Parts: sequence; C-alpha cells; structure tokens
Amino acid sequence: MGRAARPLCAALARITVDLGGHSDTPSLPNHVIVETNAENIVELITMLDQPPAVVAGNSLGCRVTFDVADCVPERFCIRVLVDGFCLSLSRYKKPYAALGASAIPKRYPTIAKNVFDSIFSSFFDAATIAAMTERALRIEPKLGMLLTDIGRHDLGKMYQLLTTVSAPVLAVQSTHISEGAS
Repeated sequence: MGRAARPLCAALARITVDLGGHSDTPSLPNHVIVETNAENIVELITMLDQPPAVVAGNSLGCRVTFDVADCVPERFCIRVLVDGFCLSLSRYKKPYAALGASAIPKRYPTIAKNVFDSIFSSFFDAATIAAMTERALRIEPKLGMLLTDIGRHDLGKMYQLLTTVSAPVLAVQSTHISEGAS
C-alpha cells in the first residue's frame, strides 16, 4: 500500500473473504457451484449491515461479485475485477455441453493444465506459470467440477449479468485466453 493511500485505508473497514475450498476455508460439496459462493457472501454482507461497499474479486471471485451484486445491488458502490474472464459463447458452448459434469473429476488434471496453458500470455515467467499449474493440479479433483460450473455460469448467466451492471466497474486484466481467441 502506498503512503498516499494509508490514511484512506485506515478510515475504511476491510474484510477479506476466502471462498469455500480456497485458501483456509474448507470446501463443502456445494462450493463447486458459483452461486453457492455468492450466497455465502450475501449472507455475510447482510449480517454485517455496512454501507455500500467497494467489492473486489479475483478470478472466480469476479463472477461471485456479479452474482452478489445481482442479489443485493444496494450494498455495492463499485466492483473491482482482477483477472476475471468470461467464456466466449461462440468458442466454448459446445465443448462445455459435450463434456458432462460426471467426466470432470477424472479428467481434471488435463482440463486444469489446458486452462493454465491458455490463460497466460508469453510475457509471463514460464517457471511461475509451471508452479501455478502444479499447485492447481494438487487441488482436490472434485473441485475440477467447478470448472464445469464456471462454464455453465458464464454461458447461461454471466452475459445477462453483464447487461444489468448499475455500479461502476474497474477491471484489471493480466491473463488472457490465447491471442486471437474469440
């Protein structure tokens, strides 16, 4: 945090939330559904009863911020999205439909490797990408079902959520889905 931001940050309440199955928060079976994570955050926001917030989400958390804002829009003044992406309808709808949720756990290592191979541009350090991919491969395979649900969420709901944005959005993007991809 820069010196100029310290007085502002000192005056604001900051709450950091782990989504289920991420970091120190245990995973429940329903945490492989994007909306479950949003429901957890809606419960927390409602319980805390704070003024409208600046809410930041990273990766999956970007989707969660949209779902939360859809449920309790009066609690948001701005969304900050870091390294979020929305799967392209034209590129991913058929593959996700054909994949089937039951195939995900046993195919998780291949799917995870393909995702990580496609989202980082050539300027990222190869050793860092390899370490991040290895970490992703150590995740419990049932969480691979979350990849399928991200596809379901993006292709079935995210485009509608993007059309209903009423608060400002700041997006910071350092990853991509391959150069030239739609």
